[in-house]
Amino acid sequence: MKLQYYTTVQTAWDALFADCTIAKQSIRFEQFILRDFNPGSIGERFVNLFIAKAKSGVRVRLLLDVVGSYHLVRSPSLKKMRDAGIKIRFISFQFLKLRDILDWTPRRNHRKLAIIDGDVTYIGGVVFSDYAKEWNDFHVRVVGAGRMFAKAFELVWGEQKTKSTFQLQSGLHQIPFSLIGNEHDNNLLYKELCSRIKGAREHITIVTPYFSPGSRLRHLLVKASKRGVSINVVIPARTDHIVAQLAHISYIHFAKKENISIVASKKMNHAKIIYIDKWITFGSSNFDRLSLFYNKELNIQTEDPQIISDIEDVAIVPFFKNTKDFADVTKSQYQNRVTRFCLSIIGYLLRPFI
Repeated sequence: MKLQYYTTVQTAWDALFADCTIAKQSIRFEQFILRDFNPGSIGERFVNLFIAKAKSGVRVRLLLDVVGSYHLVRSPSLKKMRDAGIKIRFISFQFLKLRDILDWTPRRNHRKLAIIDGDVTYIGGVVFSDYAKEWNDFHVRVVGAGRMFAKAFELVWGEQKTKSTFQLQSGLHQIPFSLIGNEHDNNLLYKELCSRIKGAREHITIVTPYFSPGSRLRHLLVKASKRGVSINVVIPARTDHIVAQLAHISYIHFAKKENISIVASKKMNHAKIIYIDKWITFGSSNFDRLSLFYNKELNIQTEDPQIISDIEDVAIVPFFKNTKDFADVTKSQYQNRVTRFCLSIIGYLLRPFI
């Protein structure tokens, strides 16, 4: 088995494109955002490639979120792909119970997964839109565990609702990680995260573009801090969503009061990594309410020392390098104290929306 790591969106796009180009049998592509179909765009590049591979006899299937990829719904590219024999399925809002209809929160397929010829897999946080081209992110190429990832894809493709949709482990002993998912009413990743934070003794390290823990996670983080656990969070100085940006500002006082370090990177960082003592998880899930309570998410989790060491060296240490205290960054952006206070209040009120 072999793992290769990518810490920028462009390098992940290029690697996946190269593997899809040489696909001989199948391409399974599951994505939250696939958009931008004008000439030269990333969407057009992959659409044209998918069409060419389908015409050459490769079985191509796309599993997309109807909200994140709504541009495709109204694009001529959709018909072109279907005419080429590509199967495309959109995950829409799912209302399984009466309370789901009354709840405003959308349930989205936020997973990012691609499997080529049943053996080469890509999983992580990378989306497919030109606006993300210059971002930092974290995506992993895995060779040798395709059966486990294929099962994860097929369960959602076939709309099978089983517990195994959210926790998959290979029967092969040489694969040192498992998959863990999350969805409304099946919050296995959230429960595992709570358990790990509750048992943390050394450190909690979080890399996320959107930091908005719910009340239980905040409580667990506070208790961990009081036990002497070092808690470090890196977020972008400016995110791509104003609601998330305001929510971040609302956590400045909380972080200072509870001795939690929140630092900011100058460049937009869309990576999602949570590292607690000797356990790490990474994939599509943000550290926020939407990912941990509602969206379909898929992460790798492992306690393998070599994988953890590699991710520390390749991603975690570089992502924390050259960061600044988020409170100081906010002060430089909004020098008026009253303005910062008002933005913090607005962000506090907006927390339930992310």
